[in-house]
Order: sequence, then structure tokens, then C-alpha cells
Amino acid sequence: LEAKVRQDYTISKEAKKAFTERGIQAEDRALAINPEYVDALVYKNILLRHKAGFETDRAKQAALIREADQLRDKAIALQAKKNAGTQ
Repeated sequence: LEAKVRQDYTISKEAKKAFTERGIQAEDRALAINPEYVDALVYKNILLRHKAGFETDRAKQAALIREADQLRDKAIALQAKKNAGTQ
């Protein structure tokens, strides 16, 4: 989904927004099952940044980026914790 939004220049902006929103919803479902699912955190981070790119309201755009940063930081912390436990 993320690759289609980023790479397919033939789809409309509205379709890209819809794909992005569907992707965010899918990641939300995955995180509801497992809040520490690193891949879902990473993909939602990416998708929120895409969504921020569509946003014209600077405050909403900043809020989306803040949320994406929080997800990224959580994914990094979880991955570091996992790596520390395996070494």
C-alpha cells in the first residue's frame, strides 16, 4: 500500500489519500492485537507522514508528524530492547 501511494503517479491524489487512510486503519487493527508489533509501528509511522504530506492545515500536519515521531521512537525502543535480550 505504502509503495503504491509513493510510486504510482497514475493514481489521483484522492485515491492516494484513500489508500493511505486504509493503510493506517490496517495498522491500527494490528496494533490493537499487539501494541508492541514493531513492523506495524514502523508502517503506521510512514503512512502518517504520507498523510501529513496531503494536509494543508499546518497544525494538523504537525500533529501527524508528532504522532509519527512517537511511533518511530517506540519502534526503535522496542527493537533495542529485543536486541538487548538476544545478545
